[in-house]
Amino acid sequence: MKKQTGLAEVPVPATIVVEGGAPITCMFRPSQLTIEKRANWAAPQASGEKKGATQKRNVPVVHFGGGEARTFALNLLFDTTDSGSDVRKSHTDNLFKLTEIAQGKEQPPLCKFVWGNLQLFRAYVTSVKVTFKMFLADGTPVRAEASVTFNEFEDENKPAGQNPTSYTEASKTWIVTEGDRLDLIAYHEYGNAAYWRHIAKTNNLMNPTDLQPGQILKLVPLPE
Repeated sequence: MKKQTGLAEVPVPATIVVEGGAPITCMFRPSQLTIEKRANWAAPQASGEKKGATQKRNVPVVHFGGGEARTFALNLLFDTTDSGSDVRKSHTDNLFKLTEIAQGKEQPPLCKFVWGNLQLFRAYVTSVKVTFKMFLADGTPVRAEASVTFNEFEDENKPAGQNPTSYTEASKTWIVTEGDRLDLIAYHEYGNAAYWRHIAKTNNLMNPTDLQPGQILKLVPLPE
């Protein structure tokens, strides 16, 4: 019997969950993850020396000019040498779609990086760079390294009562994880498990018990 260490015995795959699309599973889990957040502070430019002013400052008086969106980048490896299939069709083409507008849409999709208990903020992809590293004799690429950069889409700590973005009709989304049930989600969101029918109707769920990990549910306000 394996000794219990408090860590998961089976590695959990890392996934890019795409709103309105199929999730992208990272073939190999990232070795590191850096999240960056910048704040804008500026010193107003002096228009001239005040009359009679003799004191100079070692540190200028600054004013907060607002925060910038959080960003993070993933460096991913994809390898299909065991099957000989085209790595573009099975993996990297899906990354490029995160920067493209699908038919009937107005903007590229939003997404989230999910790795077990680690779920990052809703984001949009600003760049995808793919470098092919190995090819078959006929030129088919079978190994690729990809760098994907994400920017935070919205302030998750915005004041209550602020209007939701017009990007989506839902004010919130829920990413399904193993063991989730509609009644538990309804209790968590609306305070009453009986509202599971509202979630099922909103998401056109034919079988409310058939939830899949990585599935995205819209959580819209209850009807008045």
